[in-house]
Amino acid sequence: VSTVFRFVLAGVWLYAGGIKLTQPGGAREAVIAYRIFPASWVDFLGWALPALEVGLGALLLLGLFTRAASIVSALLFTAFIIGISSVWIRGYSIDCGCFGGGGDITEAGKTWRYTSELLRDALFTGMACWLIVFLRLPLPLWLYVVGHELTHAIWAIAFGARVKAMKISRRGGHVVLNRTHFLITLAPYF
Repeated sequence: VSTVFRFVLAGVWLYAGGIKLTQPGGAREAVIAYRIFPASWVDFLGWALPALEVGLGALLLLGLFTRAASIVSALLFTAFIIGISSVWIRGYSIDCGCFGGGGDITEAGKTWRYTSELLRDALFTGMACWLIVFLRLPLPLWLYVVGHELTHAIWAIAFGARVKAMKISRRGGHVVLNRTHFLITLAPYF
């Protein structure tokens, strides 16, 4: 799960940042549309934000500084949620500029657009938070070993074998059975 989340977030950041870096002005129009930052910050943020996104994507893709990249990702997605909520509450109708573009647009479909953008960013925030927690705690590895060895035991019982002993630790585990065959051996990998 963590690897999938890491690659999904890497793809999102690389695509979003890459698109904006290839546009004239970067994300300048999107930054202006939010009406949050002073005009003197707009040019800097229009290029810094996409560069940060590409940097985060590269770190996550390569698996370098994954925890730090996940923390920054969660904070950035939270900032996006706050920004989108802010323009919605203030009555503006904008294209968020998350994947290029940005700026003022028509009112048509505003509720659906903002709702879907907020849910999308909440999902990405959750993925980043999962990576932060998963990379910090040793518990997930132990839970994986428990699930792996229990799968062997359950399949053994289903095929009429008897479980003599089971040992599980952070370093691995094993199940001792009175008999086995290839389905019991391969069960955790199905």
